[in-house]
Amino acid sequence: MLTLIVQLYGSRPIEDIVKVIQQIPHLTWNATIPDRLKILSQQQIDKLFIPSKTQPNYRKTNYNKQKINTFPEQFDWSQLQPECFNNMFNQGYCNNDYYFAVVDMFSIQRCLKSVDQQYVHYSDQYILSCDSQYDILSKCDHTPDFYQPSYFNFIESHGLPTSQCVTYTSGQSGTVRKCPTHCDDNSHIDRKKSISHSSQSNYMYDMEETIINSPTFTTFWVYEDFQFYQNGIYQHEYGDFLYTQNVLIIGYGEENGIPYWKVKSSFGEQWGEKGYFRILRGHNECGIEKEWYHIEV
Repeated sequence: MLTLIVQLYGSRPIEDIVKVIQQIPHLTWNATIPDRLKILSQQQIDKLFIPSKTQPNYRKTNYNKQKINTFPEQFDWSQLQPECFNNMFNQGYCNNDYYFAVVDMFSIQRCLKSVDQQYVHYSDQYILSCDSQYDILSKCDHTPDFYQPSYFNFIESHGLPTSQCVTYTSGQSGTVRKCPTHCDDNSHIDRKKSISHSSQSNYMYDMEETIINSPTFTTFWVYEDFQFYQNGIYQHEYGDFLYTQNVLIIGYGEENGIPYWKVKSSFGEQWGEKGYFRILRGHNECGIEKEWYHIEV
């Protein structure tokens, strides 16, 4: 295990990178080597830390408290309706969180709106295997550095079966199996569809209101230091831009005078703050407020 921890990124062990981050003055979050990195091979770590060839397409903004005076100071869907947030999905070795975040939002929305009588997690594997936009051999590589509407369109046009029907296997293998024509037990595939999706631009007032109405799908730009997030309110401090990641904002608040968004990841319950992380709110930190999306079920 120790040899995996000190795998070299470039000319420096990732253990040394963590020490550099930990010594940054006034850091608002804690850094560590998470378990998801400890179990990776040399090749997988090297691939994870390849800098993106594109530049981040966002700019920071200034926080304006007056915009949100009409909203509660704290809000958290996972506390308000915890029965809809009892599944902490772990993407494992498959790095295509566009699919995972959309499926997570669809599953949660059906629970929040009582479309399903109880929480049902729909199949990440089905959309991963059956969406024809990308070659099946490359679908577990990092997602592109831009938004792709096909992820929403697929659920609207094709629908999704439950994860019990088509189980998630790409997290263990890092590969994507062919699109199934029946459930894993050979029974008929029953698919549920979403009605529509909509987008909003980066206005704080609108985003607060959207999150109070429902969790929100968004994209943020991942830098090297985020790979080592443990807890606290994340702000980018160190390293190159690597790729974009898609997540759900499920709440907001303020701690020690620092406003934050509460965000649901796809790294499992053992990562971060029990599967969640917090990130600076009101400054478009890492582009997280640039644009967001909502699914109607």
